[in-house]
Amino acid sequence: MDSGLRSLLSDHSRYVESFRLFLLNSTEHQCMQRFIDTQFPHIVSSIGKDKSVIDILGIGSGSGEIDLQMIGKIQSRHPGVAISNQIVEPSAEQIIGYKGNSGWSMLWKKHGPRLPLNDLCLYVTAGDIAQMLSSMGTRFQSYELPSDMDITECFIEGDRNGEMLLDFLTETCDFKRNAPADLREQILCDLKSPECSTTRDGKVIFNNNLSVIVVERD
Repeated sequence: MDSGLRSLLSDHSRYVESFRLFLLNSTEHQCMQRFIDTQFPHIVSSIGKDKSVIDILGIGSGSGEIDLQMIGKIQSRHPGVAISNQIVEPSAEQIIGYKGNSGWSMLWKKHGPRLPLNDLCLYVTAGDIAQMLSSMGTRFQSYELPSDMDITECFIEGDRNGEMLLDFLTETCDFKRNAPADLREQILCDLKSPECSTTRDGKVIFNNNLSVIVVERD
């Protein structure tokens, strides 16, 4: 990690503000909602057959809104079956979920060593998780959730929203001001590259695709 760079998670209020901007500019929650409404019911139809208890482990669930919706779907499919729900939340702050075939993967793989890294933010992609599960011989299913984010403001000099989005993308507090010039220029250049984004109607649209991995345990 470059000296002088501080994790965004170290500044709670700044993190919350950047996270809200991320949600405002991205379709992440919308694509997750579509998945829960359309695909998840079919997935859970095979979960819990002949079981008296269904165990659920939530990792980094934040406020728990998504978990509650999923539990509701499971309950509707398996009425009367007890549900044991455990939450592993290492911090009061939200944490980013796993990003698969997206711009996040490129950023993390290329620039992760120079960005703040701590126990709450590990640069792990869904592809890494899938590879690990395969090596263990564990059965799983992977689902791709198309999502994007408008990051045009990141390239407008002096734009506060753009600066906050850059903080969120890099998990770095006040990235534009504190990052070395070469790192700042490289990341801004990469954010415009085809590996990360597309240009649509004059806007820079970041590939925010998500992956959902369902692990099957006997």
